Amino acid sequence: MAAVLEVRDLRKSFGGIGAVNGVSFAVHEGEILGLIGPNGSGKSTLFNCILGQLAPSSGEVRIDGRPISGMRPCDLNRLGIDTRRYTLMAFAIGSALGGIAGVLYAPLVQFIEPTAFTLGLSFNLLLMVIVGGAGRFFGPFLGAAVSVLLPEWLRFSEGLYLMAYAVFVMVLLAFFPSGLLGLAERLRNSWPRSSKSAT
Repeated sequence: MAAVLEVRDLRKSFGGIGAVNGVSFAVHEGEILGLIGPNGSGKSTLFNCILGQLAPSSGEVRIDGRPISGMRPCDLNRLGIDTRRYTLMAFAIGSALGGIAGVLYAPLVQFIEPTAFTLGLSFNLLLMVIVGGAGRFFGPFLGAAVSVLLPEWLRFSEGLYLMAYAVFVMVLLAFFPSGLLGLAERLRNSWPRSSKSAT
């Protein structure tokens, strides 16, 4: 049976940085295929290459045996592939998950008002994910602990603790963009090499 969607050795790079590296798969009629990976692993880039939002660097995408690699969304629409529908569906699913999160949040705090969801709270939650390490399971937990505890530990400096905390976050993001868990992983990977080279 011919595949409805076939991706062969698809690659997409941005300025020498590979976002999608040699992905191949086939989806047959009636089959459901899942794509799982951490943040930044190239899932969105892969879908954008399939749907014509981005032109792949190399590789091939076929729908019903017809090559569509590098075609624009309007060209795909003429072939009967509604890319706009899938984009809207992704936003609808994301909005539904956000609504479910809100429903689960209400019993937790027992009182909801619009001022509870300010831009500052959104930035703080995003900061927790980035500081801990985006794309890692325990990253947000570590980021939440650091984002809550570090300002408390720095309170002895009175008004300077906010500046010290801001400097810490800027240095972390500038030199270790993969967060604290990424830094720990980098140190762990370099540790055996340095001990072997010393002997």
